[in-house]
Amino acid sequence: MWKIWMILALILIGMEFITVGFMLVFFSFGALIACISAFFTDNLNIQMFVFAISSILSIIFFRPFLKRYLKVDRKATPSAVDAIIGKEAVVIKDISKHNFGQVKVEGAVWTAKSLNEQNINKGVTVFVVSVEGVKLIVTPTNTNDYF
Repeated sequence: MWKIWMILALILIGMEFITVGFMLVFFSFGALIACISAFFTDNLNIQMFVFAISSILSIIFFRPFLKRYLKVDRKATPSAVDAIIGKEAVVIKDISKHNFGQVKVEGAVWTAKSLNEQNINKGVTVFVVSVEGVKLIVTPTNTNDYF
């Protein structure tokens, strides 16, 4: 019976590599402990009990540790481009319906166009609404277009 537990442990650890959710590894650990218990008893009920208890205990005690140190289930930090959406910027080159302008946001200069193809003059404060390729889509802060 120990061979079945060993095969189950290997299958579960293999599936963990596919899912990377840090859940199946604990059941794999439980299967290994059940494999060891199979050397001491042929009773399948005892082996199943050992599998269940060792899996549950490993989840309770080791999962928080692994999540903390391996950074599992943490929300991804937005990239620099995504992080500037919703920020305020200052127009440093006029934006018109037919020409792109430039804005400065958090010290970086970006090519920009207006959300509603309106003219926005140099010096006006704008919100970054979205990013299209390498251009920011902006709207003046004194409008309700962004909200």
